[in-house]
Amino acid sequence: MFISRQIEDSRRELPGIFNPVRLGKILGLIWMLCLVPVLLSQGKGGRWQFENDGRDTGDWDAVADTGSLANGASYQSEAPLQEGVAYLFLDGALNNNCYLVPDSPDLDFDAEDIAISAWVFPTLLNDVHFILNKGDNHKNPKTTNYALRISTNRNLEFLIRDADNKAQTAASSFTIPADQWTFIAVFYDYSAGRIMMWNAPDRAAVDTLIFNKAYFSNADPLCIGAWYSSDPAASTVKDFKGRIDDVRVSGRLEDVITAPTAVDFGKQPPIQQGNRELRVFPNPVVLSTSGGGLNVSIGRDFKEETTISLYNLLGQEILSTSWNQVGSGQKGLIPLDRMRSLLKTGVYFLRVADSGRSAVRKVFVIR
Repeated sequence: MFISRQIEDSRRELPGIFNPVRLGKILGLIWMLCLVPVLLSQGKGGRWQFENDGRDTGDWDAVADTGSLANGASYQSEAPLQEGVAYLFLDGALNNNCYLVPDSPDLDFDAEDIAISAWVFPTLLNDVHFILNKGDNHKNPKTTNYALRISTNRNLEFLIRDADNKAQTAASSFTIPADQWTFIAVFYDYSAGRIMMWNAPDRAAVDTLIFNKAYFSNADPLCIGAWYSSDPAASTVKDFKGRIDDVRVSGRLEDVITAPTAVDFGKQPPIQQGNRELRVFPNPVVLSTSGGGLNVSIGRDFKEETTISLYNLLGQEILSTSWNQVGSGQKGLIPLDRMRSLLKTGVYFLRVADSGRSAVRKVFVIR
């Protein structure tokens, strides 16, 4: 499906754009692009990469929900690292240390799906230890919109508080070991009444549990590494001790765990982002009855067995094909007109990857 050929001057497409019908589609696309941030924000939640000073780097939420270190919590880079150059470190010799994120609509969930993941490295497992909690232990009634914690038996637990102020939990069959990095993830499929749990980012869920409980937002902070308390005598409860990295909270599963239909932006080292390494044009690309394709110019950072994939906004793969040529300046055409039944006017993502590098470009399609 991937046909190598000399790239034609993309300006040949320009005259056809300005007929009334196509111009209307272009204006519609511009309107759609204005809506993209809104569509992404509907996933809710944020992503915290602690090597970036704990900043919210999620591109699917509406607000940059950045928190702050509390009571001696710090960023550390002592090996072993999980990713990047640092992680959140919660010292076992200190009390009430955590990472505190102020309340935000992005962080609240009501009777809807919620997905949470993180990497954890516990150094002390002698009690219940909260990995994160959205709520306040000191209030009456207590509040927990959602929480992840390690039980006394070292199982992973998802927890909410229902309308009767009762804690409702679901526990994993697997346990979390001390002194090593473990991936954890939970997805509450609210409409299906089930919870799924993972302990590896690239495998199927270990547990699928029946869970059908309503849960409610609150005006309290998200505390990473403990359960926050407004009690002046003790600002947290049941602290986690050790290391935490890459915490993600969202209303969409594909934001927090690798899925077969999701665009993988970060699994491989990124190539240089200059036009010399990967170019995709014309962009927007116009599909018509006379044909229409997407030109791709691959730079020298890509090697043999290059895979080129096209995804829609939902992360669903529309096209995947390989291209075995090597070297700088290689060029080709994806004949998008052959997929007219699959493509509508809108926003897509093109991903190019080989065994060691990958890059993603946003593509706009007009029909």
